[in-house]
Amino acid sequence: MQRQHQKTQTKSARRSLFTWQNILLNLVLISFLVFINKVGLVGNAIFYGILIVMALRSSEGALKALSLSLMTTTINQAFVSLSIVFAIGRMVILFVVAWRFVMDLSQSRSDFMRRGYVLLFFCFCAVTAMGSMINGYFVVVSLLKLLAFSAGAYAILVGAEVVRVRSSDLTVWCFSLITFCVLLGVVAQVIGAGYGAERNGVISPFFKGAFFHSQALGVIGAMMLVYLFTLYLFSPYRYKLFTLCLAAALTYQLFLTASRTGIGTAMIGCGATLTLAYLTPGTGRRQVRFYLSRLQLTVTAVVGFILMIFVNFFTGNSLGEKIGGILNKYDRAEGASVTTVLEARLPLIDQAYANYLTSPLTGIGFGTSYDSQFVAGATWYTAPTEKGFLPIAVLEETGLSGSLFFWAFIIFFLIYLIRDRNISGFGIFITMLVANMGEMLFFSFGGAGGMCWFVVAAGLVLSDRCLTTQRPGAGKLY
Repeated sequence: MQRQHQKTQTKSARRSLFTWQNILLNLVLISFLVFINKVGLVGNAIFYGILIVMALRSSEGALKALSLSLMTTTINQAFVSLSIVFAIGRMVILFVVAWRFVMDLSQSRSDFMRRGYVLLFFCFCAVTAMGSMINGYFVVVSLLKLLAFSAGAYAILVGAEVVRVRSSDLTVWCFSLITFCVLLGVVAQVIGAGYGAERNGVISPFFKGAFFHSQALGVIGAMMLVYLFTLYLFSPYRYKLFTLCLAAALTYQLFLTASRTGIGTAMIGCGATLTLAYLTPGTGRRQVRFYLSRLQLTVTAVVGFILMIFVNFFTGNSLGEKIGGILNKYDRAEGASVTTVLEARLPLIDQAYANYLTSPLTGIGFGTSYDSQFVAGATWYTAPTEKGFLPIAVLEETGLSGSLFFWAFIIFFLIYLIRDRNISGFGIFITMLVANMGEMLFFSFGGAGGMCWFVVAAGLVLSDRCLTTQRPGAGKLY
């Protein structure tokens, strides 16, 4: 009885953290730490100095520090000024955060290091490193990129585990971070910084909002939208109407990006979350529970449908025309086709597959490319590559040996999430996977991929809030 009372008090304490006051305080902190980077080199140094202190204080602070570093790296350049400090600082904070998580994990009773997907992850990194050295193509660049990815992805996975074991609630932080990104997108649109010059001085017609590129907003925004969807439908937290409005604003920004990848993956991610919730509701004390009744869900769906008809009527274009416009990237061509959607990706896929055939067992090297622009511009600090399709890109860079362990890691991780009934982590991770079928950023931890991985961590931590721990019969399971 006493234990049940303590758990009830703990749940009440968690809910009490989700208040307007805490959300506003977090927004002030996030704004200060992001905008101080506008000062330049000195601001960057202060920024990372504060992040290191945050990371050393606790695992919760470490995850917050990592999220700020990853988000600021991908932020709209109108709001920040990044120097060489960032190239060094983002690696330093990565290892400080990973060290903090490992230390806290060693003091817990978690079985994290014995899980199959963790062992497969390490096997993939080891095999990929050996393959890159055997191939001998930009070895230092490959190993540095692999080091950043392995340390970053491991920090995300172990950090989420540590925070879950400690029963810490980071929902208000993640919610505030998403709110900040949406509001910054609004500011960017108002001041004219939402659309920027991207190539050869040509102004992009696609909205990039709070981020440096429209595709970054498309993918990251889609994952954030799935997080808000889960928070709205399954969490016990308040401010449901505000959460719905925030999701609507984010959806509108995704629409402005014309990102087919972002819009499509958001829908798939929400569908995957609902599917897992219905197929594995659980029994006993761990049950997935809808915190909205069927009547509320029906009313929400009807209101959304009416709004869609309203917008469709007053904008003058049919829904089909709008969808066709997105598929065609608002091209003047009439209609849309599968060829239109894929034509931007097929050359990249063909090139990647041709590169794979040159070294089918070990690949050409992690994070590398035979593209002339990559060869001319690759350095230890920056060596960007453009890959459009995850399965072929993994084959190209790691060969058959790396691909085997990579997909084994993915499968075992998804099985773990399903067995754990981690509906938020599952839906968001599925969203990231599907997004990488159109925008390959799974390994780019120094760019938008790192921010995507943090949203995965946010979903993993949120999962326990989506389950009811009440005794059977205490609440209706919808």
